[in-house]
Amino acid sequence: MKHLTQDDKKRLKEALDEFDHAFDTLLDVWMNPSKELIYSADVLNQLKSNQKYPFHTRLQELNISEWIDASKREIEQL
Repeated sequence: MKHLTQDDKKRLKEALDEFDHAFDTLLDVWMNPSKELIYSADVLNQLKSNQKYPFHTRLQELNISEWIDASKREIEQL
């Protein structure tokens, strides 16, 4: 595997952190819609694009945060 510079590692970890935040935000909007977004879960649940994702697995079961943390630890070792 290619050796990464400290800057490369930093950028990768920042991207993972941003993904983690975006995923948490999506889960929050989907599962706990505000008054302004009261129908967001209905809209998201009915999208045809859901067929492209393994929604037979609940989003919370995917453990995205755990994967991100493990990935960041591995990146530090590169």
